[in-house]
Amino acid sequence: MKKKKRVCCILCALMVFFIVPSGIYASSDAAVKQEYSSISPRWTGVAQVEPKLFVSGETVNPYIVVKVDTDKVTKVTFVGELQKKVNGQWTTIKTWDVSKRVTSINVKFDESYKMQTGFEYTYVTTVKAYNGTKLLDTINVEGPVKSL
Repeated sequence: MKKKKRVCCILCALMVFFIVPSGIYASSDAAVKQEYSSISPRWTGVAQVEPKLFVSGETVNPYIVVKVDTDKVTKVTFVGELQKKVNGQWTTIKTWDVSKRVTSINVKFDESYKMQTGFEYTYVTTVKAYNGTKLLDTINVEGPVKSL
């Protein structure tokens, strides 16, 4: 019995000695910096874009929130089109070209349009962020598809 306990303890000690340290190691800060030095943000002045499409009754409401760095972005433009699916094809039924001055971290495009029921709707928009007249970001946005 004592022999079995001793063998079991030796095997456990060997397992801890050989298995656990193989996954634990230290790396220098230089190695970490070198490995991750090529990571860069997706956009320069925009942190996030949230496209939504609300439908209610006969109303379609494309809604986009753009979260910006207010130290970098002074203006955001929304150029796009509302689309309706007719006979399996997307057809443009409304267009917009809206410019918004940045006054807070959230810049919103929020428009409502009265539409026909019985169809699917979506939108495509190009969002551009500017610092003065300098273009910082161009982001193509596709809204979700919703039925009315």
